[in-house]
Amino acid sequence: MRPTSFDPSVLRRHIRQRKIADLPELKRVLGTDTDLTVFRKLKQLDYLASYTHRGRFYTLTEIARFDDHGLWSHEAALGMETGAQLAQYFAGMWPHLDEHARRLVAASQAVKLGYGGISRVSRACGLSRVTLVKGVGELQAAPLKPAGRGSVSEGPERDRAAS
Repeated sequence: MRPTSFDPSVLRRHIRQRKIADLPELKRVLGTDTDLTVFRKLKQLDYLASYTHRGRFYTLTEIARFDDHGLWSHEAALGMETGAQLAQYFAGMWPHLDEHARRLVAASQAVKLGYGGISRVSRACGLSRVTLVKGVGELQAAPLKPAGRGSVSEGPERDRAAS
């Protein structure tokens, strides 16, 4: 018995019409329950996956429009064209950030990327994987008291009491 054949043009039409789609939607369009079938057909169409939402959303390169940082977006989904553009994103921000802020921004991007995000961000921004893991830990920890802010007891009343 010959296996069922799926036509990738069905996916192309659907994504062109909707601009973006997730995996369950694409499986429904193809009429399959198998993720791998969808990915095989997407590969034939030159697709892009979002880097937010753990790569949940897909579009076609012919649809995506990239900004100056190499990011494409549609509503809540955000994607990145290449690691080089991810590096460009960090290079544009780095001069404005101190070491701690760089670690937190890079860790935040790694978390958004999901699986493999730490390695990808490490290659793009030049921070070590150990530094990024530390940053992820800092993001998940309770926020600290803002630096440079005194308590109420250090205000003018304390100065008057000492006079």
